[in-house]
Amino acid sequence: MGFESQHPLTLEEEREHFRYFALQPIFSPALEVVSYEALYRAGIQDSFSGDGDAASRFMIDNQFLFGYEEVVHKTPIFLNCTRDTLKSELLPMLPEWIGIEILESVELDNEMIELCYELKRLGHCISLDDFDESSHLSDRVNEVLELADWVKIDWQRSPGGIGPLLLNHAHRDRIRVVAEKIESEAEFRRALSLGFDRFQGRCLRPPITYARRVSSVGADRLRVLFDHLDLDLFSDQELVEAICCAPLLEHRVMRRTSWLANRTTPVSSLHAAIELLGRSELRRLIALSLSCGGGPPRMHREVPGADGAS
Repeated sequence: MGFESQHPLTLEEEREHFRYFALQPIFSPALEVVSYEALYRAGIQDSFSGDGDAASRFMIDNQFLFGYEEVVHKTPIFLNCTRDTLKSELLPMLPEWIGIEILESVELDNEMIELCYELKRLGHCISLDDFDESSHLSDRVNEVLELADWVKIDWQRSPGGIGPLLLNHAHRDRIRVVAEKIESEAEFRRALSLGFDRFQGRCLRPPITYARRVSSVGADRLRVLFDHLDLDLFSDQELVEAICCAPLLEHRVMRRTSWLANRTTPVSSLHAAIELLGRSELRRLIALSLSCGGGPPRMHREVPGADGAS
């Protein structure tokens, strides 16, 4: 399953048959790649467009379909997450080396903080995007920072604007402070001198866009499967046969079980994979498959059952 780097002359012509995403590395002070940020792309354009919730679901589904590890070789990678994504029960199905980057639009109230701690208990690293101390109530800043493993500062919005409270937490609690959107060597040197731990920006390395050919074959079967799964209208064997008629769902199921299974005893059959996952989690995978359908996300597109109801 190789990846194809973007090529405008060939990819634009068959855009509806490709799933796009970009990866941008995050560097240590020694300019070693220590992590990546995964970025949604609707096409070959090097920019984001579309609905944020749908884009987050597509990026999660990309991991199920073909796995970012095939590009980054299990270097930690961060996925941008909206409030709805955090509540969707999709994130706990991801491998623990996938980091969760909380977008600045997410209000970190008690519900969100509790969800973040649950993800941390599962082994996921939590990063706060475009963090601004002034954007949080003064009596909540400590609480918010307690859950963070990484904190990202937009260098272009506040060059050098890293406050004493954040510095104190970073030094005391080993929070990684990331200077993002670094656009020149001088900015990198300045951020380095201020004590930032990680660096991201186009001058260090721009995002690289990838494309993967996908197919929407089997969508009607998925809808029937989704509508009837909870009614127990399928025996285990019928369920296996139905999933076999939707190859991309089968691929999602087997990849998910590969993360769960003991590496010395990998799950080799679809029947065993279904038993390991259970029908509730299988339903969430089908809902994710249906919501991502093959084309780019549309504004305010609803996801059937993505809240994990079963």
